[in-house]
Amino acid sequence: MKKTRYTAIYNRKNQLNTQGKALIQIECYLNGKNKYFSTQIYIEPKHWNNKTRTIKTDLPNAIKLNKQIAETLRDLENFELDKINKGKHFDLAMLTDFLKGDIVSSFTEFMELEIEKMNLTESTKKNHRSTLTKLKDFKKVIYFEDITFELLNDFDCFLRKIKIPVKDAPPKKLMQNTIWKYFKNFKTYVNLAINLDLMDVQQYPFRKFKVKTGDSKKVFLSPNEIEDFENVELAGEN
Repeated sequence: MKKTRYTAIYNRKNQLNTQGKALIQIECYLNGKNKYFSTQIYIEPKHWNNKTRTIKTDLPNAIKLNKQIAETLRDLENFELDKINKGKHFDLAMLTDFLKGDIVSSFTEFMELEIEKMNLTESTKKNHRSTLTKLKDFKKVIYFEDITFELLNDFDCFLRKIKIPVKDAPPKKLMQNTIWKYFKNFKTYVNLAINLDLMDVQQYPFRKFKVKTGDSKKVFLSPNEIEDFENVELAGEN
């Protein structure tokens, strides 16, 4: 099966706008057919390097704009490869829906959308958002194919190195039960992605990777301490 060729091209219509600039597009070529997508980036001809197909670094924000184009190229290619690896049909028309946002490109994007869609209490959503934040701190974008036993193990090591600042005390490491909760939430969305056919069940990494809960030490108040709380006199806004 042939694979699509993705290329950044500049000024395809050989025509400048009133500001003397032209559009950078993404050209997708497969089986003799082309499809073009706008990057919404317009530059002057002097700022385009036709050999490397990138924006020259003398243009302000060139690094940021080149990164934006490179990420779009990568997202398109990853979307196609995901279809091919799963033995599914792929054609250029699918890329339109993908770029419109009707199809998620990464696991982190998928998780972010699903947290808001799921019927959860606000406190539970807050807990799940915290897990997503930690995942993004670990790796800004996680693609579905990235989720392997090795990634879970690396994320576990990352969490164990985190230190939480504590007022008037040395920083504390995350508790074992907190780490377990992060993986529990992570696993929820991996299972959902598999059920929605966004991941191959054979890719399921939690089959081998396990995180145990820690021993919780519960301290109970004495009757005298409870009585002290009951007798506290509150004043003003307290």
